[in-house]
Amino acid sequence: KLVAATEDGVDKTKIQEEIDQLQEQLVSIADAASFSGENWLQTDLTAAGGSEVKSVVGSFVRDASGNVSVKKVDYTLDNTTVLFDVGGDTGILDAQTSIEQDSITLTVNKDGVETEVTVVSYTTDDVIADTGSVFTGDSATGGGRSYVKVGNDTWVEAVDQSTVATQEVAYNDGTTSWAIDTTKVPGTITTASVADLSINNSTTTGQLDQLIQMVDDALTSMTSAAADLGSIGMRIDLQTEFVSKLSDSIDSGVGRLVDADMNEESTRLKALQTQQQLAIQSLSIANSASENILTLFR
Repeated sequence: KLVAATEDGVDKTKIQEEIDQLQEQLVSIADAASFSGENWLQTDLTAAGGSEVKSVVGSFVRDASGNVSVKKVDYTLDNTTVLFDVGGDTGILDAQTSIEQDSITLTVNKDGVETEVTVVSYTTDDVIADTGSVFTGDSATGGGRSYVKVGNDTWVEAVDQSTVATQEVAYNDGTTSWAIDTTKVPGTITTASVADLSINNSTTTGQLDQLIQMVDDALTSMTSAAADLGSIGMRIDLQTEFVSKLSDSIDSGVGRLVDADMNEESTRLKALQTQQQLAIQSLSIANSASENILTLFR
């Protein structure tokens, strides 16, 4: 949308309405990114002195001696990983950036005195895009403005040198002598961030280009921060999978031990039952033998 806003005829205020909605969505997502009371997408970096270290359990380790230990993974919250600094403006999305119109500093001779001036600069494409641009060597006119070329693909606004007679001539196209218009100083949006980015119909093309670059830089930083979080998440997932398989293996081993004990107890029970039957049979034989001896005396 910012790119579209650089085109002529686009109402930037309409684009800003959509930007406002996207900014509110970013804040809402960051606010909701909380787990067990921890929010790693926003924190008070100012109170923490610029950075804060968070830890999360990453693995459960038992060494060869049977000693158990818990390993933690550290994650640093700073201006490269936190989206919003709730105590200041140092997060990825609320960091303030100076936004200015494209400009160039030139040395201009006025009344025989050389003075440095900073004026708005334009590319050749900018000049061509100006309505009705007409080029005469290294000067051009269009859209009610005049330009002179001061460097490779660099143009500045110009005025008829006769209206500023004390100022040196920057270029003569054979018809008019042109001087640099030193009143065209660059407009400045003092600071801006992705969180409070705001444009309107007076926002210049140069300022929009810098705002676009600011957003692109923030996207790059967000991608890097997401990769760091993703690597921690992957490590925890791998450890979780390992522990799950280890637990299944232990359960299976315990099951085998239980089964083995049951077989042993079953065999022992059968042996006891056999001994009992033999004892009963021995008593029966002994009783019947004594009765046979008694019949001899009858």
